[in-house]
Amino acid sequence: MTETPYFSIIIPTYNRANFILLTLDSVFNQSYKNYEIIVVDDHSTDNTNEVLSQLIKSNKIKFLKNKKNSERAFSRNIGMQHAKGKFVTFLDSDDLMYQNCLNDAYNFVIKNPKFNIFHNRFEIIDENGICLNSYEWKQSNDHLKDISTGNFLACIGVFISKNIYSNFRFDEERFLSGSEDWDFWLRVMANEKVIGKIDNINSAMVDHSNRSMNNLELDQLIKRRQYIINKIEHSLELHKTFLPYLNFMKASSYLFIASNAAAIGFKKEAQTYLKKALTLHKGFIFSPRFLITLKNILIN
Repeated sequence: MTETPYFSIIIPTYNRANFILLTLDSVFNQSYKNYEIIVVDDHSTDNTNEVLSQLIKSNKIKFLKNKKNSERAFSRNIGMQHAKGKFVTFLDSDDLMYQNCLNDAYNFVIKNPKFNIFHNRFEIIDENGICLNSYEWKQSNDHLKDISTGNFLACIGVFISKNIYSNFRFDEERFLSGSEDWDFWLRVMANEKVIGKIDNINSAMVDHSNRSMNNLELDQLIKRRQYIINKIEHSLELHKTFLPYLNFMKASSYLFIASNAAAIGFKKEAQTYLKKALTLHKGFIFSPRFLITLKNILIN
């Protein structure tokens, strides 16, 4: 009898033939072995099929291919539909798992069975493996307020139980791509309220010029943020949960927009959204993001 996988690792991919084998190798090298890998190809036009052919034939991965390009949210949803694990975790096809990632996750579940969602820390590295930034969420006692501030989770290194991945789906609006994970976690956290944490750096994002998060367009960012806030305001359940944090959420979004606008040289837009943020939450004037944004407006 085939053992039911404890973890299902869902990897959406699109034209990442030159990266995905490194991602998969990082999973194959895990010290904990009871897992399945589900690769969902979003109708790639490169040689992804050829690169993965031997792994598909040997059943080392489950390979699914979308009939048309439909973005990451759709691919993650397809992956969750086919998952069999007690927990699901996500990797982009240019991310890495460190060797003890799954082992630490398994031990965390055994010791903390109450959590349906938990995460480890991750870092951002360059293509030579040099750490550019070690990311850590400064966890407060109010996890709903934390997720209202913005998406501290991303998708990398987050684990969700079958109870969650059987009942929640990513919003598949194409324009939302880039913020679809924050929208997802807001809805999950409205249900769960708390999230567990493994205080180890067990995952890495590889920074490179083709990474989609490096190609943000300001108008799309504004549209995505407003879409999510509108959803919060018009959903009875979400509005009830996040009402105490709604102005804080809006202010955080305005500050995030301002920081991105300033970083790419749109000073007027940056100033406008910085003022909007401070109108709703004056406390941001002491935050590192505010100070960096102001520096970019004044100096660059």
